[in-house]
Amino acid sequence: MNLNQMVSRVLRAGRQQSRVESHLKQSVKEIINEAIQEILSYSSEWSFLHKTATLLSIADVNEYALPFNCASLINVEYGRDGNTAGTTLTIFQPSLVARYTQNESPVAATVIQLTESPYSVAGYVYPTWGIKEIVGVQTTFDEEVVGRFFKSEMDGEVYRIATFQDENTITLQNEFGGRHQAGRVKVTGSTDAEKKVVYGNINTTNFAEWMIGRYIQIDGNGSNIFTIVAVDEDRQKLTIDAASNTGNDLFFSVQDNYQIDPPNAPILRLFGTPSVSNENIVIDYYAWQPELTGAFDVPLIPNNYHWLIVLFAQEIWFSENPIEGVSIDRLRRRKDLGIANFLNNEDVIGEASGLSAEPDPVHLKGTNIVG
Repeated sequence: MNLNQMVSRVLRAGRQQSRVESHLKQSVKEIINEAIQEILSYSSEWSFLHKTATLLSIADVNEYALPFNCASLINVEYGRDGNTAGTTLTIFQPSLVARYTQNESPVAATVIQLTESPYSVAGYVYPTWGIKEIVGVQTTFDEEVVGRFFKSEMDGEVYRIATFQDENTITLQNEFGGRHQAGRVKVTGSTDAEKKVVYGNINTTNFAEWMIGRYIQIDGNGSNIFTIVAVDEDRQKLTIDAASNTGNDLFFSVQDNYQIDPPNAPILRLFGTPSVSNENIVIDYYAWQPELTGAFDVPLIPNNYHWLIVLFAQEIWFSENPIEGVSIDRLRRRKDLGIANFLNNEDVIGEASGLSAEPDPVHLKGTNIVG
């Protein structure tokens, strides 16, 4: 279930479905996020939070952006090639950096968090999903940004900047994958009114009401920029201030703020430095659950237990908003049975992955990394 479906199910239990578009909707969204965190608090080793990511080495570069939702490291392996094992790196706290020197090949790793950015930003950017090039407006990019890290406000992921083209254009090392810029759009019709409607896709785009007032670029319109004046989250539909060219599968990009070397971004630092490019750096980590905000956001909790999120949320909601015919005691009993079932059927992380279930040495979420 996505966030929109969970909101509907919470309200349906109290026969409040007709009011779902009112102020209740935002309140229930917040309660669903609260319910998710309550479920996650029952265990520190949920196997579904164990994730794996693969980075590619860059010759003479020893710092790499970690996934934005990396809560703690489990294992780092350098040079894994298919079924051929690589070198398992020692993970250590940043306070122990002095123990490790730069070897010819990576033998150890730690995580640093960027502090205040030394690079002041200007203007705004138009990232496009699946594209490495970042186009800015009134930006002041220069050669000093090459090798630094880039993050857009709406995305959260961190990317290394590979090249500088001009003051308004940079290229990332990897394709931009921001979920609020994902997918393609279509504009149809023959009248100006019809051409002001931009259709997304409930499976790919993630339009949200807070986009109202932002600018949007749509493929096929040259340098023309439109303003978003209305958003229909449920139907993934935008209304813009002027008629667009028509077409299917059009690239789009919504105006976004950005940071260079964003504070608190988790960065993997290797000791020593890779001498070649395109070696696999395989990272096993625990993920943290981002807040669900978009109508079609889906939690990390497995699909077959999304009903449990709804139960937890219903107990919270109807405890605060009692309705005749809804039994809080019955909801609580069902919730308690549900979480017991979830825990009993959940794989222990060590059994599920073959990894040690011992506490990891580096934690990122919630507190600064300390030695």
